[in-house]
Amino acid sequence: MEHIDPGASSTGIKHRMARRIADINNSQIGILFNSKENAELLARETARFYEERHQCTLEDCFDKKQAMQACPTEHLQKLSEACNFLIISFGDSESCASCSLHDGISFEQYGKPALVVCTRPFEATAKNTASVLGLPDYPFALVDHPIGSSTPAEITERALSAYRQGMAILSGAYLIRG
Repeated sequence: MEHIDPGASSTGIKHRMARRIADINNSQIGILFNSKENAELLARETARFYEERHQCTLEDCFDKKQAMQACPTEHLQKLSEACNFLIISFGDSESCASCSLHDGISFEQYGKPALVVCTRPFEATAKNTASVLGLPDYPFALVDHPIGSSTPAEITERALSAYRQGMAILSGAYLIRG
């Protein structure tokens, strides 16, 4: 498994963002999370908003267990074959943010967009990771911190925020300035 160093220079690999989704309705969703407390709940709650509001279907879930390592390539490929987009959530740490952004960008190399959910204290880490991977403007959802010690109701609030931001990220509407 690959170790991510957000302070390192460019990897030399040319990453690209996947085409955004024109119509999210009836899409298949994959979720990726780690073993940190409430990471799975955040991903599932975010997916639930897409299921309820857009008749999307949760097709595949993967717990990568190791929060501080990139998701194995074979799992990202399997997820890309099963879904139209991927929701990635993580727990409360800087290394989780770095690996989650790496996983999102890696997933997009399969031609499908990802919605990476990051907590506000780790925004700079997420931006640095995206820059190192050659996509300094890579969009991700920012939600309130913390995740691990939040109540289920607080996780649902964060998931609603991630869903709302995700609509713009997945559709490409975030690119419209004005």
